[in-house]
Amino acid sequence: MLHGLIIAAIHSYPNMAFVKAFVVKLLRDFSSRDSVRRMLDRAFETSLKIVKESLEENSSPDFRGDHNETEAIQRLNLHTTMTNGRHLLWLVERMIELRVADNAVKEWSD
Repeated sequence: MLHGLIIAAIHSYPNMAFVKAFVVKLLRDFSSRDSVRRMLDRAFETSLKIVKESLEENSSPDFRGDHNETEAIQRLNLHTTMTNGRHLLWLVERMIELRVADNAVKEWSD
């Protein structure tokens, strides 16, 4: 359930600031630091995978070389990449704040 809240805070709501603040409060007040670490690690891995796939798609020769793609579609794809990067940054900031970023650091360096 906690993982679902974290993912919902990142992806689902138009007014994400309120939902993110609520989730941060829940994470701070959650009694099991180990559970918080596991859920944030899981959300980090999911977000990192999305960012990696998005960056690979945007930097692939097929994407850059396809002249049939319009500039608007390319901008949309880049906006999607940037948005997912911001979600990942928010997760990393929360992990650092809660001092549970050990696994994220290892995963990022790999």
